[in-house]
Amino acid sequence: MDMLKWTDLSAVAPMHELKTYPMWVGVDLANKIDICAAVKVWQANNGHVHTDAKFWLPEDRLARCSRQIAELYRKWSAMGVLTLTDGEVVDHNQIKEEIITWVSGQTLKEIGFDPWSATQFGLSLAEEGLPLVEVSQTVRNLSEAMKAVEALVYAGNCTTTSTL
Repeated sequence: MDMLKWTDLSAVAPMHELKTYPMWVGVDLANKIDICAAVKVWQANNGHVHTDAKFWLPEDRLARCSRQIAELYRKWSAMGVLTLTDGEVVDHNQIKEEIITWVSGQTLKEIGFDPWSATQFGLSLAEEGLPLVEVSQTVRNLSEAMKAVEALVYAGNCTTTSTL
């Protein structure tokens, strides 16, 4: 995708409007030391989609990456887009708690997650009564979906809060 198209997207609709739309969440968890992500997607009655994203990274990882990348991570953290978690490895429990808070009060349809290295995470969300669906990260599962997202972006039918 031409990322300039993404950066040109308009701002997301106000939350009071978004709460009236069905919402899905996709979660991509790192196994130990990488960035974790969660994206909320609302579908409006007119077919437009609205997105909001959160990212997490173990703060101690900043000491192990290049100065340029560490500065970029700190900038994203200051912008409120990236949460630097305590320690050297991903804290799935912290992410779970933040997701529970993040989706409360909205019309949540499903939380999709890749079961690879996230079985316990999925079980803990299920214990909270959240609707889950396993989505393995394969070409078969993601190719057509990403083509659809790209088409929405290029057609101007997508808004986002993501400023990255």
